Amino acid sequence: MMVLLLSFLACQTPAPIPGELPRDGVVLETINGQPFTQGTLDAVLSAMPDEARTQIEEQGQMPTLQDQLITQEVLYQEALNRDLHNQEKVKTQIALAEREALVAAL
Repeated sequence: MMVLLLSFLACQTPAPIPGELPRDGVVLETINGQPFTQGTLDAVLSAMPDEARTQIEEQGQMPTLQDQLITQEVLYQEALNRDLHNQEKVKTQIALAEREALVAAL
């Protein structure tokens, strides 16, 4: 019985970590041993409205955006280290944000 339970648990896929973004492409920075890559930056840019992305590019604000995303990554890593994503209130906030994103995609 114990072997069956352990086999079942070993086959379970771990729950995805909320907020994970692609980490592919050229490494732009390393933050606490984690790469911050061009793929991460591209994912954020692709989620922006065209007008906002164009404005950032035309006004030379890409370094500022990158700095903001690096700061966000530091805070994100700290939130994960504190296991905040497993608190019920935070789980609810994440679920609401997911719902908003789905509705906005319509």
